[in-house]
Order: sequence, then structure tokens, then C-alpha cells
Amino acid sequence: MARLIATPIALVIAVLYFLIDAVFLPLTRPLIRYVEQHPIFAEVASWLRRQGPYTTLFVVLVPLAILEPAKPIGFYLIATSHAVRGIALLVLAEFIKLVLVERLFVIGKPKLMTIRLFALGYNFVMRWLAYLKSLWAWKLVTRLAEMGKRATRYGVSRLRRKD
Repeated sequence: MARLIATPIALVIAVLYFLIDAVFLPLTRPLIRYVEQHPIFAEVASWLRRQGPYTTLFVVLVPLAILEPAKPIGFYLIATSHAVRGIALLVLAEFIKLVLVERLFVIGKPKLMTIRLFALGYNFVMRWLAYLKSLWAWKLVTRLAEMGKRATRYGVSRLRRKD
């Protein structure tokens, strides 16, 4: 009985969790390109490529461990009538995570996949995410988000024409 109740709740939480990443990723792409082209990031990337798999894992996990708890804390702040602080925390943490941690992960992924336990966990999560993306609810949310993007682009283009 508990599993029957917990499954839809877990699904909603997972969809919201991944939806936050999906919403923020397009917004951060210009900054990601800027950071990737910055000489300091090139040096960090070069250094990371020379490291072993466990050093790479440490470099990826430390900022992730600091930034991931910000999502539930941000939702808690929103739920306790501190919406501005909660949203600011969510936006800032997600922005930093996508710009920094995602880039570090992409650079270090080949080495990380040599760690058997990491590879098993990564493949499990990717299969689970593929399952979520195959559900009608995910497809509906994706379709609605795309419609929202199109409507926003249309509205912005109409406003620009009036100027």
C-alpha cells in the first residue's frame, strides 16, 4: 500500500527535479559558452584531464554536494512564505551547478566511467530518466513547455516590432 502511494509522489518529485534542470539549461548556455572559452576554465579543464578517476570524482562531487541541497532548501523557503529568497536560492544554485558542475562532469566523464560503481550508478540513473521521459506525463510537460517557449518568443517578437 505504501508503495502504491509513494510511487506517484516520487514520480512528481523526480519530474519537478529534472524539470528545473531542463528549464535552466537553455538559459545558461550563453554563460556556459563564455566560461568554456575563458582561459582559467581552459586551465582547469586541462588540469582535470590529467587527473585520475578518483580525483576527478572528488572535483565533481564536492560542488555538487554543496549545491544539490539548495533545491529542497529553496522549496522549503518558498513553502514557508519566503518565496523571493527561495527562488533566488534555487536560481543561483542551479545556475552555478549547470555552469560549473555540468562542465566538470562532461570533461571528467570518460575517467569517471572507469570507476565501476560510478558507471553502474550512472547507467541506472540514465535508464530511470529514459523511463521517466517515456511516460505520457513527461511528454505532456515537455509539449507544454515547448508551447510556452513559442508563445514567449512570439510575444517578445511582437513587442519588439511595436518599438
